Amino acid sequence: MDFLKASAIRIQAAPRLRLTWSLGALALLLAIGALIMPLAARPVSRLPAFMLAYGVTMVVLNALLATLFLCKATASGQSRLNILAAAYIFVVLMMMPAVFSFPDAIVAGSIIGNRMSAIYLWIAWHYGFGLAAVWYLTRSGADHYRAGPILLGTLAVAAATVVGVTLGAERLPDIFVDGVAFGSPALKLVPVSLLALALAGFVLSVQRAHTAEDAGLAVGLGATCLDIWLSFYGGPQYSAGWYAAKVFGLTASVAVLAALCLEITRLYLNAAKANEVLRRLAERDGLTQLFNRRHFDEQLAEQWGLASRSGQAISVIMIDIDWFKSYNDTYGHQVGDLCLRAVGLALIGVSPDRQDFVSRYGGEEFVVLVPAADASGAAAVAEEIRAAVARLAVPHRSSPKGRVTVSVGAFTMVAEGARPDLIMRRADECLYEAKARGRDQVVSASAIVPPVRPDNHRLAACAA
Repeated sequence: MDFLKASAIRIQAAPRLRLTWSLGALALLLAIGALIMPLAARPVSRLPAFMLAYGVTMVVLNALLATLFLCKATASGQSRLNILAAAYIFVVLMMMPAVFSFPDAIVAGSIIGNRMSAIYLWIAWHYGFGLAAVWYLTRSGADHYRAGPILLGTLAVAAATVVGVTLGAERLPDIFVDGVAFGSPALKLVPVSLLALALAGFVLSVQRAHTAEDAGLAVGLGATCLDIWLSFYGGPQYSAGWYAAKVFGLTASVAVLAALCLEITRLYLNAAKANEVLRRLAERDGLTQLFNRRHFDEQLAEQWGLASRSGQAISVIMIDIDWFKSYNDTYGHQVGDLCLRAVGLALIGVSPDRQDFVSRYGGEEFVVLVPAADASGAAAVAEEIRAAVARLAVPHRSSPKGRVTVSVGAFTMVAEGARPDLIMRRADECLYEAKARGRDQVVSASAIVPPVRPDNHRLAACAA
């Protein structure tokens, strides 16, 4: 996974890096091709199942690529990707009858056509794909290409080609002259033109390299050049060069698929980061930047479950700014917002290592969750909160205290056998008791709840 992350970042970082990646991969392919060329004509044992396995793999790979490009064209609005999708569909439509007509690939002899049919289908495949690649690479992203007409045109050309080279196999010109493929000067134009077309596509893709598929296509077209070269000049069938040509043909598709996979990985990483940012924004209070009530409810449910399983006590502390409405009326809402932020910072200062449990509950109310704390511990935290706000010494001339103060209610209970809404009600009762006693003070209480029924609890008398 780490490799995919690093590769996705490198290939998408900048066009220059994508170009470097493409040229590096091509240099590796050329080095492999150079090593193979001296051995290309050497005979290799015939593998009866090779052509069938090769054909099935090519069909699956190229069908997958066509599907990915169609989906990306629809999702991104880059309709020129429909051209690439059609190119890979054309490869699939040429590959299947080519395997059926290749001698001894599936059964003895050919299922359709003959040996010439397989060669002509291979030629049609490379001409069609090369032309489609050049067409795609010379088009602008602003151009619009509907998938329907392009795919219908591809199907029509493919059907005509297959019918022509299989039903009319006996009338096809023989490519072999004196036992040598493309032995005549006129026939040599075929491999030369195929190679020139692939090279043109490669140069265009290297010049563009704007996207991951362009980078992958550059490597793929480079591999296609080696495929064409080794197929025509590397040696006879079942030679080292012939097998290597098929491997390079597979590499041409794998390179594009790898580039798309890296791009998909990058998109997943970006989506995960965006979701994390949205999640954090959704659980933060926009004014104080404390966690909001939604986050508190989630934390309470989670900690309540842990406390229920362990049998530990849990405490909730509710805080309300005294006479805050009159503060807003006196100083204005903008100053009131500054006051809320200051109180929020004071709360964090009391529990800097437990910021996840400090939230703005709504309006001028705040709440602090204290897991695994007994009543005395919760009461101590509550008093620290009251004192921290008092130390701010924020002027409040509409308050009898002359400064901003808070009333605090704390409630502690054992979670087992009860519901979390019970502790919120009891903490709220203690808060209102503190306000009723004159404000700027703490009221704390605790309850022991047996595991039989949540309504059989015994609430201790609230004490300051």
